[in-house]
Amino acid sequence: MPSHRPPSRHWAQTQQQQTLIELVLTLGTIIFFIWFAITPTLTTISQLLKEKQQLTEIKEKLDNKIENTTAALSLYDNNRQRLKYAQQALPDNHQVAEALAQIDILAEQNQLTVSQISFGQLSLDPEKPYQAKQSYRARKSNQVKAQTQIEIPWQIEAYGDYAQLMQFLSQLHNFRRVIIMQQITIDSQPKIDSPLLSGQLLLQVSGVIPYLPPNDNQVKLSNLN
Repeated sequence: MPSHRPPSRHWAQTQQQQTLIELVLTLGTIIFFIWFAITPTLTTISQLLKEKQQLTEIKEKLDNKIENTTAALSLYDNNRQRLKYAQQALPDNHQVAEALAQIDILAEQNQLTVSQISFGQLSLDPEKPYQAKQSYRARKSNQVKAQTQIEIPWQIEAYGDYAQLMQFLSQLHNFRRVIIMQQITIDSQPKIDSPLLSGQLLLQVSGVIPYLPPNDNQVKLSNLN
């Protein structure tokens, strides 16, 4: 009977090496296809993470803006009345006739006899306001800008005793509307020859009434009410 020899050790090692190589190649092929399959998913996940970070930053900025806006609105509400007073003191249109009417009423309340009250010429065209006199800052810079304070000349002549005149000037100084008195004279010689003015003093006041016209970048306070 023929005898069967067991496989040699060299042959066994060769078989093991082939099996190992096949296993490595198989695993490499599987890993390659798995990587090729999940690469788009990983890219999408990376993009989503970046977008999430960007959205988080945008949300933080929006939250800060909302907080700042809320604080600004709260500050405005707390100072709404003061802002109204500020606009009354320096309005965005001249309102000179109204101001002089209030001055005339103030003179009557102090029992003064008003002989003259007037203001300088101004244009009724809002696009061409009176600009014969600009504010000190505009004159100093020699530039007339849309936001420059405009001053309209005014004057008043009234008769009364010294106490009445001083009381009138004091109240005029504390007038809610900004009124600049540039020249004040008191004369004992009246310009009008009338027995009713005998012994009374003549008060002459001249100055300017400023106002601040708005420009395109300014929001009127009245529109915020």
